[in-house]
Amino acid sequence: NGMVFFGSSVENKVYAIDVQSGNIRWTFQTEGAVRFAPSVSRKRVFFGSDDGWVYCVSASKGKEEWKYRVGPSPEKLLGSGRMMSMWPVRTSVLVDEDEKGEEIVYFAAGVFPYEGIFVCALRASDGSLLWKNDRVGERVHDLQFGGVSPQSYIAASRSKLYVPSGRSVPAGFDRANGE
Repeated sequence: NGMVFFGSSVENKVYAIDVQSGNIRWTFQTEGAVRFAPSVSRKRVFFGSDDGWVYCVSASKGKEEWKYRVGPSPEKLLGSGRMMSMWPVRTSVLVDEDEKGEEIVYFAAGVFPYEGIFVCALRASDGSLLWKNDRVGERVHDLQFGGVSPQSYIAASRSKLYVPSGRSVPAGFDRANGE
């Protein structure tokens, strides 16, 4: 509807810009860097932040509809001179329909395999948890290939979710249950 959205890793915001005028329509402030382009679907904008939260805001007004904290606590640490969650969301937030036509939000959080890595699926409509794989750091994959450290844009096929992993090989997960 004539708007473009982008995240700022410097200002910890998501911006909505009017395409015709170039004016800022709204901004949404987080407590951490927004490193990847937001996903837009059904008049909602989805994105993650280094503050450890995944957000859903209305596309028209930028009002929060729901948010989901990925890690087990609000614990923070110093990273690159700034405070960030122990489990930052350093992947895109992928929105896709399941086999029933329901929109599902997929993402991953955490950068330190032995502190915990989380790969999740939520209902896009209300942010309720469908599944969470919190056993990623316990896998043989981690020992043999340098560990899963989710970073970059997530991709999906009909049955698999592909999570890029920094300088290591990507990891694949079942879209239905996160295994």
